[in-house]
Amino acid sequence: MLMLKKNHINRGLAIGILLMSAPLFAQPFCSLRDPVSIIDKMVPQSDSFRSSVVNINNKMRNELIAETGITMHRQELGYHTLYHVHDTGESETIIHVRPEATRWGITEIAWSISSDGQIIGYEFQRCRARSCDDLNSASLFANVPVLDGASLAKLLGDDHKHLSPQGLEQLTFPAGSDALVVSVIRSGIKAAALIKHTNS
Repeated sequence: MLMLKKNHINRGLAIGILLMSAPLFAQPFCSLRDPVSIIDKMVPQSDSFRSSVVNINNKMRNELIAETGITMHRQELGYHTLYHVHDTGESETIIHVRPEATRWGITEIAWSISSDGQIIGYEFQRCRARSCDDLNSASLFANVPVLDGASLAKLLGDDHKHLSPQGLEQLTFPAGSDALVVSVIRSGIKAAALIKHTNS
C-alpha cells in the first residue's frame, strides 16, 4: 500500500515538473545566447534593439521552400527570435539565428540583414566543423559584389547541395571546407527569405 502511494506521488511530481517547465519548452528554439555582445560585434554602431518572435508554421515553411527551393529541417520550424537593431542614423538591421542541419549536427548561424534585404554578415553561434573558426563572412564573401538571397542562390548549383561555377570562382574559403560553405549559403538564403517574408 505504501509503495503504491509512493509511485503515485513520484508520478505526480514528475507530471508537475513537466507542467511547470512547459513555458521553457515554448521558448524560441533559436535565439542569441548573448544578445548584447553579439549585437555589439555584428552592429557596432547600434544604440538600441528590440526583439520579436516569428512562428514558422507548416504554411510558412511551404512558402519558404517554394521561394528558395531549399528543404527545411524540422528544427527550423516553430518559434524564432528576430532582433531589430537600431543605430543613431535610425537605420535598422535585423539579426536572426538560423539552425542548419549539417554533417556535424545542427549548426546555428546568426545573420545580420538590413531592412531592405541586404545581407551584412554572419557569425557562427554553434558549429562543430573544424573550419568554423577559419570561415568568416568578410573573407568568404569578399569578392561577391551584392549580397542578398538571389545572389547567394547563384553561388549554389541547381541541387542546392554543391557550389556552382560562379560560387567556386567568387568565394574565398579554406581547402576542404566546401560542405560547410554550402551549409552557410543555404542558411543565408533561408534567413534572407524569412526576413523578406516577415517584412512584406
